[in-house]
Amino acid sequence: ENYELSLESYFLALSVAKQTNDESMVARTYNNLGNVLTNLGRYDNAQPYIEKFYHYGKETNNWSYISTALNNLGELELGRSNVDSAKDYFHQSLKIREEKGFEFAASWSFHNLGKTYRLKGNYEEAQKYLIKSITIRTKYENSLEAIRSKLELAKVYFVTNQKSKALELFEECIKQLEQKGNLQLLTQAYHGLQTLYRDQK
Repeated sequence: ENYELSLESYFLALSVAKQTNDESMVARTYNNLGNVLTNLGRYDNAQPYIEKFYHYGKETNNWSYISTALNNLGELELGRSNVDSAKDYFHQSLKIREEKGFEFAASWSFHNLGKTYRLKGNYEEAQKYLIKSITIRTKYENSLEAIRSKLELAKVYFVTNQKSKALELFEECIKQLEQKGNLQLLTQAYHGLQTLYRDQK
């Protein structure tokens, strides 16, 4: 994705939203700016925008905004390699999403917790959360996000020496991604498969 172009678009959107005095739109645009800056690795720039979105959620008692902001602060901390801090944010986000019945949004929390526990080396917890994420995403027929979680689960299978399971998932994901044309995830899947083959030699 062209994040620099997205950044320019969101700064323009922020200017428009402020002119219309639509506080909710301003808050959502802050969140979008925070996400793009996080993806660009500009974490110190991203944090104030996500925190503004969080505070707006608190002021308006909007639990969807609050849980999204907590999740995005977790992703920011993960980018900084602050794994324990990220885990805490993801758990806070998940708690709200489960209490409020935000089922599909919870799939993001499950996915991120799965990734976080994999990075911490707690593969049993990682597998548990990723399977939950895949289950929800499959239920909602969001196959692209289900693939994202399957790729993460394949990495868990790989490091826990469940090579046949990892191979099956990588190949399944590649087949689906070739039909969808998502180059970013397809590259990730091929890289995983290549690593698996190299390890077996």
